[in-house]
Amino acid sequence: MSGGSESRREAIIIIDSNDEIIGWDKYAEKLHGWRDVEIIGERIFKIIPTEYKSSFMSILENSRYCEKVEETEGLRVTKSGEIIYVNATIRPITDSEGNLSSIAIYETDISDQVNAKIKIFETEEQYKRLVECLSDGIVLIDTDYKVVLTNPALSDVLNLDENSIGKRFIDVIGREHFKVIQQNIEKLEENNRVDFELEFTSSEETKFLSIAFTPIKSMKGATKAYLGVFRNITEVKKLEEELIKAAKLESIEILAGGIAHDFNNILTIILGNLSLIKAIGSVKGKVLERIEKAEKAALRAKDLTQQLLAFTKGGSPIKRKTSIVNVIEESVTFVSSGSNVKIEVDIQEDIWGVEIDEGQINQVLNNLFINAQQAMPEGGKIWVKAENFEIDTEESGLALPPGKYIRIMVKDEGHGIPSDILPRIFEPYFTTKKNGHGLGLSTAYTIVRRHHGAITVESEPGRGTTFCVYLPSLGEYVEPEVKHPDAYYRGHGRILVMDDEDGILEMAGAILKKLGYKVDFACDGMEAIKKYKKSKKRRKKYDAVILDLTVPGGMGGRETIAKLLEIDPEVVAIVSSGYSNDPIMANYRQYGFAGTVRKPYRLGELGKVLKEVLTKNKE
Repeated sequence: MSGGSESRREAIIIIDSNDEIIGWDKYAEKLHGWRDVEIIGERIFKIIPTEYKSSFMSILENSRYCEKVEETEGLRVTKSGEIIYVNATIRPITDSEGNLSSIAIYETDISDQVNAKIKIFETEEQYKRLVECLSDGIVLIDTDYKVVLTNPALSDVLNLDENSIGKRFIDVIGREHFKVIQQNIEKLEENNRVDFELEFTSSEETKFLSIAFTPIKSMKGATKAYLGVFRNITEVKKLEEELIKAAKLESIEILAGGIAHDFNNILTIILGNLSLIKAIGSVKGKVLERIEKAEKAALRAKDLTQQLLAFTKGGSPIKRKTSIVNVIEESVTFVSSGSNVKIEVDIQEDIWGVEIDEGQINQVLNNLFINAQQAMPEGGKIWVKAENFEIDTEESGLALPPGKYIRIMVKDEGHGIPSDILPRIFEPYFTTKKNGHGLGLSTAYTIVRRHHGAITVESEPGRGTTFCVYLPSLGEYVEPEVKHPDAYYRGHGRILVMDDEDGILEMAGAILKKLGYKVDFACDGMEAIKKYKKSKKRRKKYDAVILDLTVPGGMGGRETIAKLLEIDPEVVAIVSSGYSNDPIMANYRQYGFAGTVRKPYRLGELGKVLKEVLTKNKE
């Protein structure tokens, strides 16, 4: 017996009929920690954990009374209190007469194997839990493309309603989608991983999926299965599209800003000279009519540049307190001239004043009127109504805070807008017109929102369309401005004009001389500073300076005014730009300017600004 135990490293324990230990070999001592003198005489249950005693007793009794060998695995407690796992063979021992005399227990320590199994089990459980918790869909398919394993997320990613294990993957995912996946899996013969994207269409929706497959191989290197990871990247794709759109829009913004700047410089020369010609009293009849038509066309071109600028960055409105009456009347006059559409205007007598960018709101109304005209190619009627409007609750449905507003309603009797198109009419570049550019209504929407207002639309095919523009008001009546003839803005004094365009310098000089001023010129900021210093030194300083905001390759208006204020804190400066959406144009006072004039401008517009700043300076 000893030799057998030596080769097998088995601990041998002998117990009598009372379960007392009567034999304890050296391997039992090594396994359990007790020497034979310490343990012999003790009951076998001394080395059995309390919670395992009853089950072990049953095994002993079964072996004893049935006189059969029992094979079992169980727990033991060592002298140090450590719990170990053993494989035990319980063998009854009989005497020479065949009577049961004792029981031999052969034990082998299997703690390492059991712990390894436990670790494997725990690891498998952890991986199982991990796979089940993943937001990515996981699928394991065999080489016959049958589903072996999935996780719950796969059902969400692929919109599956039932368990797909055991099914053919082609039936789970659909023939067209499976074809793409199979083609990529076939590439695993040469690669350890394939990554691809799939536009997955189900009865519910269309998703964009990022898919990765790797082969699962045997020890000999043969492919046993394929593990696939499915990730829903629909939102990522949308974000990518938005970023691409943003990049395109940024490019368009830069391009639009540059074009608008250059175009406005050209229009300044055209409109300025046309206004000079009109100022000549002898121009009458057909000649005057032609000039006014050319002027109207140039003003339409001005509107187009403003629409381009509406989509550039910055562009805060250049606001001033005024009456909406002037803006509505100017827009109605501009649009109705030569039109086959009649415009009826109804303005509340005590309508509240507003603080707005008159040019931008004029553009909003022009776009609404033009839209109404185009809806009635055979002619018709447009109703314009302006009234005070008070919002006293957050639940007005207008996404505007409570307060005092004015409401401008523009109603036509045109063909109306279909309900499926109506939600998109304010989108940039959306148009249903053959030659439309899709900027008019989107520009109107952008401008109104920048004024912290709202614009709404109601329409029904065949029954016309009604637009309502809501603008924050001053809450009190403001007297409409009286339109003065150009001669009203005559003045006197010395004016320095800085601009990099020779045509603008010549035209602005002619306008200012026509208005009674003496004029000097500078092509950039450095020359303007030099001349201003010189005039101040001679005690003949300029009464005002007009500075172009942007001078390519030279010092522009922003840098120039900073230097001029160091020379003369009382300098009277007007900023001018063809890129009127520059923040300086809206916040000119913060930079030291006394006034602003947007290009393109005409004789009356330049004269008005100049007279206002010079009058305020004298006060």
